[in-house]
Amino acid sequence: MLSKGTFVLGGAASGKSVWAENVILNNSITANYVATSTIQDDETFFRVKVHKDRRDARWTTHEAAFDLAPILENIPPSRPFWLIARPCG
Repeated sequence: MLSKGTFVLGGAASGKSVWAENVILNNSITANYVATSTIQDDETFFRVKVHKDRRDARWTTHEAAFDLAPILENIPPSRPFWLIARPCG
């Protein structure tokens, strides 16, 4: 049984998203994906597009760069969520 929420933290391009996506694929479940990245340049735009294109219908994607509370409060208790973030600074 997976926990309701999993916080995945790591540097840019460290494999956070691929790891989370593989957990979902290997467990045949649906999940919410809370993305915290902001598009600041062409490189980030491309990386976000690759991530979005890789996820299928098992994922509901929520974009919340700054205010996570409304997103997390509205995720149904029956669906796990993955918060993918990279440290600021």
